Amino acid sequence: MRVAVIPTGRMEWNALPEALSRLFPDHEFHSVPSVGEVASNRDIGFPIPSFTSNDVTRFFDRENPADDLVQRAAAEAIGDRRRNRAPADLVVVLDDLELANRHQPDAVIQVAQEAVRRHLARLEFRTQERTRKALRERVSLHLVVPMIESWLFADPRGPANAGCPPDRTPRLRDVEPEDFETHDDDYAAATLHACTCWQSLPAARKAQQRRRNKLRPAWAGNLDRTRHPKGYLQWLCIDSSSKSCTTYDESHGTQALTVLDWQHLLTSVRLPYLRSLVADIADALGQEPVVGPIEGHQAPLTCRKHAPTEVLLRNL
Repeated sequence: MRVAVIPTGRMEWNALPEALSRLFPDHEFHSVPSVGEVASNRDIGFPIPSFTSNDVTRFFDRENPADDLVQRAAAEAIGDRRRNRAPADLVVVLDDLELANRHQPDAVIQVAQEAVRRHLARLEFRTQERTRKALRERVSLHLVVPMIESWLFADPRGPANAGCPPDRTPRLRDVEPEDFETHDDDYAAATLHACTCWQSLPAARKAQQRRRNKLRPAWAGNLDRTRHPKGYLQWLCIDSSSKSCTTYDESHGTQALTVLDWQHLLTSVRLPYLRSLVADIADALGQEPVVGPIEGHQAPLTCRKHAPTEVLLRNL
């Protein structure tokens, strides 16, 4: 079967098809937009923007990036006869919960459901019914909590695979990886004074200021930095001579995500949102992952077993 994955991060776009195919080797996984689309159209939205980067309550009852995700998911589930593109057997939309919404995953789900209703309301009756059926049967939305780097910290070899130096040992609180938190006092107290190369970047002009802001470490100025897995991974790989103040970049994250220790993540660690994702894929494919049946707690908000009677998507 063909599984289309629609992530909102470049690292996930690059790595998840291969990572998930290791769990379900008999099936084909591909990212959306496709490699061909990206290569042939530099102006294509890539990856499709997240709708969770900030507090999602500002999106109640109004169009937002979730509408674009739903529109593309529907297109993948229906297919395109004019371009001879067959429907995907399963479409999985993946977005980070992010720290801004850590306390309100239910609001994130509400915004996604509203986007589905808006999409259907825009369609004429015949297309609407065909789309409604495709969304219910072949499209799911799942959350990565709080962001994809939490999976890397859940893997005993994840930080090393992402380029973390052997002398930099992560110091994490004994909590679920999806409730990520460090207890590293040096990290909590770190300032941009350690980033000498970044500090020296010119910022006199707007273009220079934009570049400087883009290279600013994710942990800098983040009041919730102890809960920011990407920021902590950057800091573990800190390098004052680098313009971005770290040797970590998304190519290293892609490598680590591609070779995730699925056996450990799905059998030895409490990751309810991840379990919900893998169990949903297994159900759609009619085949258990190579690590065996998914046991343990699944996040009720995205678990298909807890979906409402009248679903909008497979699991919502």
